[in-house]
Amino acid sequence: MKYKNLKITIDKLKTKWLSPQTAHHYKNECPFPLVCIFSDGLSDREISNLTHGFPDELLALWRLSKKSELFKDSLYGQWGIEILTPEETIIETKNLQKTRTNETLEKDFVFGRFYGDSELLITTENGEILVCTPLDHRNEWIKAANSLSEFIERITVEEGAKFWEPSH
Repeated sequence: MKYKNLKITIDKLKTKWLSPQTAHHYKNECPFPLVCIFSDGLSDREISNLTHGFPDELLALWRLSKKSELFKDSLYGQWGIEILTPEETIIETKNLQKTRTNETLEKDFVFGRFYGDSELLITTENGEILVCTPLDHRNEWIKAANSLSEFIERITVEEGAKFWEPSH
């Protein structure tokens, strides 16, 4: 498998976080239990039917789980990341392209949303992961990782903490 590290990390999440657990953010105990939820992955046939030129790494993630919720607050649902399905990705990407025409590029894909706030996760043409903030211009969006695999690995190590933000 080309994205072996991605599979290894998702397998770790499935092992440890399928039931609500106490996480530690910046050495402090998170006040609510977090959980990771995964659907079944897409089949090769389903992947081959996708026509939007999605990046290979995103397709690899969808092979493992079509829809994922990473480090979701299991009590209130106000924390965590929703990894979108291909269909949701198309809709969210079109919405962002309409509302922020000057900020989005043709090969950007919105593949994630944050519970409890308005940030979006974008994968760029070169595979970088950007955190799109609602009021900031593209040049102010934070580059969270060089690749999707790196992003998933880092969010796993940080137990769902927004590692790209200054620690508290």
